[in-house]
Amino acid sequence: MARGYTKNHYVPRFLLERWAQVGGHGRRLRVYDILRRRRYTASPDSFAAQNELYIPRVARTRALSVEHWLSGLETSLAALVAQVHDGVADLQFQDDMELAKAMMGLLSLECRSRHDVEAVADTLSCNPELRARVTGDPDRDDQTLALENLVNHVTERYGALTPMELVIQRTDCPAWILTDRPAVSLPALGMGIASVSPNVLVGYQRGRVVGRYVYVPPPAELVDAVNTQLAMHACEWLVAPSDDVLNRMIAVVESGAWHEERESERAHLLPVEHLLWGVKIDR
Repeated sequence: MARGYTKNHYVPRFLLERWAQVGGHGRRLRVYDILRRRRYTASPDSFAAQNELYIPRVARTRALSVEHWLSGLETSLAALVAQVHDGVADLQFQDDMELAKAMMGLLSLECRSRHDVEAVADTLSCNPELRARVTGDPDRDDQTLALENLVNHVTERYGALTPMELVIQRTDCPAWILTDRPAVSLPALGMGIASVSPNVLVGYQRGRVVGRYVYVPPPAELVDAVNTQLAMHACEWLVAPSDDVLNRMIAVVESGAWHEERESERAHLLPVEHLLWGVKIDR
């Protein structure tokens, strides 16, 4: 990675490309900005990107380790998504490590958004007791601690859900939305869901066999219900495969229930409890 690299996609670009459609100005995304309450189209190249979101300054040097770590997870997850989007019956992974990275990449979608990273940093900045619990070196800056928490959160989640099983819900026509927070943890159901293409929603849960998966065609009524769940979890924007789907989800994020959800939400903070040690960013 070049030293001058600054833009970090907080939703992986390969996911954005899945929703891009050919239009008058090349491949574009159909977007609704929740905060500004406006529609527009955007290029996946520059959309959902933040300057140095995953690149803190450590000892006056740009620390690239978290960005490199996420990039590695994205590569493995992209290979999985390509297969499930095409409906490949026999999913292939290079080895067990590739499978583990794909699963961790899926889990990272729960907590790597700009909103989540900034919410964790803000929470830590005003809570010294919690700050001391998530790190053994609490005197460092908020962004660094928030990113360490992200890595530890994903690692701990993966450990808690291993062996992970996937329920792949694939539609013939584009149906699923994408948001700035593509994955939602549903503790009451003991599982999580992530939209990984307009045609594929992946459910993930703790199972009995590593790498077990099943394709399940979703009933039509389930699609709107799950899209509503994804929209309720969104903070900044929605991307939809059609104007019809976008219109229905705009109604969700303009509802009183959505605003109540945002007001009651807590930052994704999970101090290490089962890991022998947590990560420390030093480069």
